Amino acid sequence: MTGLLIGRLVDPGPVRLEAVQALPEGLRLRFDREPALHQEYLDGAFGMLVQAEGRDQQGELRIDGMPVRWRIQPSERGLLVNFVAVRALRVQWHGEERDGGWWMVLEVSPATP
Repeated sequence: MTGLLIGRLVDPGPVRLEAVQALPEGLRLRFDREPALHQEYLDGAFGMLVQAEGRDQQGELRIDGMPVRWRIQPSERGLLVNFVAVRALRVQWHGEERDGGWWMVLEVSPATP
């Protein structure tokens, strides 16, 4: 029994996405702890690979009157977080440890030429 407890402390398992909240300017994601991530822009879309587990979710935001579709989907390498719009996007994110979890806010805006 003690070995199992020590094992959980040493290897707590994969990071888990616990909640997603749409905001007027983007998304707020809550994880059980800080995940590793990689972001990329491609043809006006934004994608981020987050080393975490979670379920498939999607929705739509309106940023400056422009529809922006978002999707979070599981993959073999983690969660893919995507934003797609007719115009190029700029996404800024910041994260912080708070309330026993790790919060990430993704702020979406049209890219300036």
